[in-house]
Amino acid sequence: MRKILIVLTVFMASVYTAAPAGAQKQMNVVLISGSNEYISNISLTNYKEYLEKNEGVRVTLLKAGGPLNKRDEYSELAGVEALDDADAVLIFLRRTTISGDTL
Repeated sequence: MRKILIVLTVFMASVYTAAPAGAQKQMNVVLISGSNEYISNISLTNYKEYLEKNEGVRVTLLKAGGPLNKRDEYSELAGVEALDDADAVLIFLRRTTISGDTL
């Protein structure tokens, strides 16, 4: 897991630094957590803190929630409008059933 986070950090840093010098802005990253089984909210919360502290990246963390369905899946994901302004998105979902306007 640590290697994956390092690779993602290097990738996002390279994308950010590839912009022309006068056009650089704070990178906006959206992290989506929705894995009940693997407790992705803990991993992504730590990664969010790391990016904000060490890379100067603006990070929005969306967490799937709501009642679990009969298959132990989350059914709600609030805040998806944050994706409209995202420069990069990291999705950590497994067995999540999102429907309705959120999609």
